[in-house]
Amino acid sequence: MADVRTYVAFNGFPKLDGGSNLLGQLTRLIAFDTKPYVKRDSGETEDSADSSDFSSGVIVYSATDKKGRQYAGYAYEDPAVAETDHNPKATSKWFEQAQKDRMEDWLRFVADTVTKGGTE
Repeated sequence: MADVRTYVAFNGFPKLDGGSNLLGQLTRLIAFDTKPYVKRDSGETEDSADSSDFSSGVIVYSATDKKGRQYAGYAYEDPAVAETDHNPKATSKWFEQAQKDRMEDWLRFVADTVTKGGTE
């Protein structure tokens, strides 16, 4: 299984100038809001997103199991949630669930940021 990559983009919008850091801030917000949905046994998968390329709009979950095998992709696809999971909202396809629950908040963040003159 490969890493799990989530891409945040403004495709389809007219030239959206929310400042040079809008995409990075939105991507960090999405990663933060997605954490409660990520399966968490040791926390390695959840924590691996912290080293993502936020300024490019990319969130990457890259974790391995105790034997060094890629684990994040398996956890993302596996519908089972372990009893030891520490996140009560944990689910497979965690980004899709977070998106379903939080999309309005993310859109509001962009709209508010652009309306207020962007970010620096």
